[in-house]
Amino acid sequence: MIDFENGYDESSFFPVVLSSDRPFSTKVINPTQNSNNSGTLHFHNCFEFVCVYTEIECTLFNSDKLKLSNGDVLMISPHIPHKFKIHVGDDTSLFGRSPYDLFFVDLELLSQCLESFPEMWKTPLNDPISAQYMVFHPDTHRDICNRVYEIIKEMSLKHYAWCLDVVSLILLLFASISRIATNRKNAMSIRE
Repeated sequence: MIDFENGYDESSFFPVVLSSDRPFSTKVINPTQNSNNSGTLHFHNCFEFVCVYTEIECTLFNSDKLKLSNGDVLMISPHIPHKFKIHVGDDTSLFGRSPYDLFFVDLELLSQCLESFPEMWKTPLNDPISAQYMVFHPDTHRDICNRVYEIIKEMSLKHYAWCLDVVSLILLLFASISRIATNRKNAMSIRE
């Protein structure tokens, strides 16, 4: 059983302020540190996606340790305390680049943004993803990893109509993640 009380007591809340005009962001408001919350146990109010470019370790509040490698993508659900430990060592391949990129998505705000869409189109946004986290490896989930990289690229370049591209990619991303989560649920119920 997971003890949410102790997990939240020992972690800091770093809110991500989003709106229905832009329900995604690469920015986090961190009241205690200067934009580096990697070593602090913390949680956010929305989904966090992490693109990994070197060896890092993510520790979740329930002491699960995830070892992530170059190319991996980690999705952390809202309100799940976590922290990162970077294993750069002698790796000079980053050339001063950050060991990972991240972005945040608020599904509730995204759903409001798409109110005129038919309900069946919004199913991946309305079905809660019950997993606390999911790791996607490029060899087994190339489509998800590529979408996450495309989202980060669009957010950084900000070319004409970039917001539309980002929203489209996020919808495709959550459709793929929902498909995987549904297949896992179905496989578990068949086994039972």
